[in-house]
Amino acid sequence: MQPTTVVEAARAALGPIGVFLPSPLAEAAPVDAQRAAVRRLERAGYRAAWTNEGVGGKDAFVQLAVLLAATERMTFGTGIANIWARAPQTAHGAAALLAQAYPGRFVLGLGVGYPEQAASAGREFGSPLAAMRDYVDRMAAPTQLPAPDVAYPRILAALGPKMLRLAGEDAR
Repeated sequence: MQPTTVVEAARAALGPIGVFLPSPLAEAAPVDAQRAAVRRLERAGYRAAWTNEGVGGKDAFVQLAVLLAATERMTFGTGIANIWARAPQTAHGAAALLAQAYPGRFVLGLGVGYPEQAASAGREFGSPLAAMRDYVDRMAAPTQLPAPDVAYPRILAALGPKMLRLAGEDAR
């Protein structure tokens, strides 16, 4: 039976087990080493890998573009892309472009992160629920240059019952 929704297709592509590739706090691994590592993971049979980001330093979308290009079948997700790191429309455009370039192999995970991350971006942390709700609402706002018209799975990091409810409402 073929998956009928973006969510079902993402579940099938991700499989039951994935690898988390955390950002190092001291020094980023060279790109060639990252490519070699994900190729080894793919050869070992892993179907999915996740990466994170803070605010500043590396960009999760750029990193995943490099890793997706280095593999043939693995699915990659942001676990999480930080909402303070970029404008919502830019996140949508990047996600849509990756989904278009690598059909069925990209999952966008979004998270609010921490007050220090919002402050480092010159933003007020406030209510995490309100910030996330505003962010996902603005992802679909018109932009100066259009994003590809491509569906992609989107998941939200949720620690409390209200954010979990929003994540359930927003799952695509």
